Amino acid sequence: MRLTWRDGIATVLVAAGVAFFLFWLAGWTPGSVSAATVAAALLVLGVAASLSAVVPGFEELRHAPIAYLAVTSALGIVALSAGVLAVLDGETVMVGVLTVATATLWVLATARHLTVPHAPLQRPGQRA
Repeated sequence: MRLTWRDGIATVLVAAGVAFFLFWLAGWTPGSVSAATVAAALLVLGVAASLSAVVPGFEELRHAPIAYLAVTSALGIVALSAGVLAVLDGETVMVGVLTVATATLWVLATARHLTVPHAPLQRPGQRA
């Protein structure tokens, strides 16, 4: 029932990705920025957000409802697939799908972190 500094990092990374996409979509980026470049940036930011907020609490996911795991796994597959297609083909629609899927994953993970009690995080070498 709390957010950690790792959730803050994930929030900043996802917000940066969404902002970059919106700026690009509005034409507020240099003309040389392609859909493939935006998709690659979004993939990197999305993976970094996941690594910062989700992976450290991966052990807690063992207790997550199957529906949550199924939805987030499906969204992850959609995001990755859309990102790869956008990088390879430069499809604007796929960049949009990647952006929406990434933002939705962030919303779901953040909501879960706010509503599910967490075990206290321990530092390496710290005793329980």
